[in-house]
Amino acid sequence: WLRKGLNGGFKDGHLIAVAARPSVGKTTIALNWIYHAALQGKKSLFFSLEMKSESLWEKLGLIRSETEFGLNYRTDDKERNRKNADELIRNIEECRDLPIFIDDFGASSIGQIRATARIMHRKHNLDCVVIDYLGLVRPDDPKATREQQVAEMSRQCKQLAKELDRPVFVICQLNRDSVKNGSEPQLHNLRESGQIEQ
Repeated sequence: WLRKGLNGGFKDGHLIAVAARPSVGKTTIALNWIYHAALQGKKSLFFSLEMKSESLWEKLGLIRSETEFGLNYRTDDKERNRKNADELIRNIEECRDLPIFIDDFGASSIGQIRATARIMHRKHNLDCVVIDYLGLVRPDDPKATREQQVAEMSRQCKQLAKELDRPVFVICQLNRDSVKNGSEPQLHNLRESGQIEQ
């Protein structure tokens, strides 16, 4: 079903929430999407408020290594590991040539994200925008309650998707209730705001 999503399931103007509990691969799946889109010439802007760009390029290099070459990065053979590391460095450099733009300023507000996305779209005609992740975006109104802040940020993300007429992916976390009963997470399990659900 993911392949079908990549081949037409993500529509222009849509806001797509990618949500899970911490440390289960939300960033990695979004990087997989933009990597495979970039191989088809699609241009992506990735806002990373959690990781530095060097770490993201390394992840992209690993994605390329694993999908293209089946590279086993760490083995018991030191010589093999050295060759694998050299191969990984080459893959990272090749990924840097893909039409992927990374903004890793960790204190961006939603207003700054929207402004940057508009400028980059005018310059490069982007195909999608990824925001990783919504919980770290600095609110425009620090005095509002957290739920109001997240509601406003999610509303502005939707406006950005409509304004650019491109899919905007927002990475979010699920609340703890999502894992309590062992069932598949639902929209109401999105953390901090029902506005993302809406």
